[in-house]
Amino acid sequence: MFYINKIKLDWYGHLGFDKEMVFDSGVNLVIGKNGSGKTSLLIMIDGIARNTNRGLDPEALEKYKENDELTKVTCKESDNSDSMISSRRQGNAGAWQNHQVLDKRVRFITSDRKVHMASAATSPIPAITRDIAIPEPGAEIDISLEFTQAILKDLWEKVEEVTKSQDIAKEILESYKEGLIDFDKDIMLDLKRSQNPIYFTDFRDREIQIENLSSGEKEYLYFYAFLRRVQNDRDKVILIDEPELHLHSSQLKKLCELISVIGEKNQVIIATHSGEILQSFIMSNIILLDRGNVSNIKSSSDLKKALDNIGLPVDPSVFTARWICAENEPEVALGGSNAPTTPTVLEWVFGKSIKNRYWSFADNRRSAEAVVEGIKVASSDPVPIELHVILDGDKAVDSVEKYPPKESIETEKGLYYWPFWEIENLFLFPQLVDKIVGAKEGKSGFDQLWDKVIDQKEKLFKEIHKSIVKNQLRHYSVDRIIKGNPSEDLTNWKKEIAGFNFDDKTLRTAFDKIIDDKNWQWIPGKEAMAFFLELKPNLWDEIKILVKNKELNALFLQKASIKEIIESIVSYS
Repeated sequence: MFYINKIKLDWYGHLGFDKEMVFDSGVNLVIGKNGSGKTSLLIMIDGIARNTNRGLDPEALEKYKENDELTKVTCKESDNSDSMISSRRQGNAGAWQNHQVLDKRVRFITSDRKVHMASAATSPIPAITRDIAIPEPGAEIDISLEFTQAILKDLWEKVEEVTKSQDIAKEILESYKEGLIDFDKDIMLDLKRSQNPIYFTDFRDREIQIENLSSGEKEYLYFYAFLRRVQNDRDKVILIDEPELHLHSSQLKKLCELISVIGEKNQVIIATHSGEILQSFIMSNIILLDRGNVSNIKSSSDLKKALDNIGLPVDPSVFTARWICAENEPEVALGGSNAPTTPTVLEWVFGKSIKNRYWSFADNRRSAEAVVEGIKVASSDPVPIELHVILDGDKAVDSVEKYPPKESIETEKGLYYWPFWEIENLFLFPQLVDKIVGAKEGKSGFDQLWDKVIDQKEKLFKEIHKSIVKNQLRHYSVDRIIKGNPSEDLTNWKKEIAGFNFDDKTLRTAFDKIIDDKNWQWIPGKEAMAFFLELKPNLWDEIKILVKNKELNALFLQKASIKEIIESIVSYS
């Protein structure tokens, strides 16, 4: 698909922005306060297609030299190659170079419009179907016109036969009726009328011409007609400025449905200040313009900040399409200088996305469910929320026999276990350790880390021992056993707890094998991360560089069990 990919706008009239705007194929939203440059940006894009140049103001004349680049537009062709358009100073104006890239590719619905009906709409059909002229003797005959009309009349009669037999006209009218939201009138079609073949009738069956519709009805009719006319376009750039003007909520929803379909084969760029439109396209590419600054919105937190900044009201449910939650307090960092919180780690693992919301919940899954339920209740129009809860792998080890557990991703719908002891183990992945800690005295970074693990083997074993004992004792919870008959239940509980047994020797054997195999997944992660930090005190700064360069996620995907849980949640439906 052809689309505009990037715009670097240093100067265009009063416009100038700090960095590149990045667009995608399909639907894009440009948001910002009034006066931020949304409409002017669309006018500029339309002006490229028309080769409309602008004179430079005194400040620009002083700042830019002859042939300096003022604006650069990068377009993606259907074969994925790039085409460049630029505006450069030529004399006292900016001139577009290679503007033909957008020639006949741009369609623009401006907000600077007044929808009216200047004259009656004329139908060509009555002229086509009239009888051939029988001239007076000696009269001049336009043989070209008469012969053409004779053929067109035959053609029209065939079309009319097919139309009547297959109810084509009725089918078209019905499809338009479905789109005419909040119209309390019926649309009518009379192809044999020479003027105004399309009209409406009210509930009393009185005829109403389009010119007599309300201003709001005309506005919607214009938008709807435009979108119907371009619905079969392909590889076009369709610019829409503030479609929300004068329209009802239900009408906006219908227009957004049409825009979504059009966006499958074209690029659509919408400048808007409407929360309803934003909610319709919350998964689309979103760009914020604010006082000369550009923000390419990539996450739900970015979007929320942007909306707070411009005061755009949005249903809170748009931020909760998919919640991914893990253990650990949400505001507590993992440990070490500049360490991330657990929600940030989840963002690193699963990627920035408008659709994803990250959170953590200590070690209580119920608290996660309670918060999500609260958001559902608070939402004015609730949407289904995907809740993915990832427990630390140690929670799956409730007996010595289960250490280490078999790697299992999803135990029930929406509930997962990390394929390692706890979330910190994610950063003990050998390839990651080797990348951050350089080789020393012939030992790789991971081997150096494992030397420290061996040195602190007893400390780590105690942590493993403590956790598994606690997990096993949960089976003997008083709350679980003492219910309707306290005296009898207490007696039974004493019998059960008396039979509690813990096989320390088997656990020790299993742990020793973990150490011998350098099985980084099933040692205590928090304690091992402290060893990692001893080797690399600025560990988190190094990891953040990998995140920025998109290398960290690539490393995670090298481990099959990590890749599986990422793909399982990201592709969840």
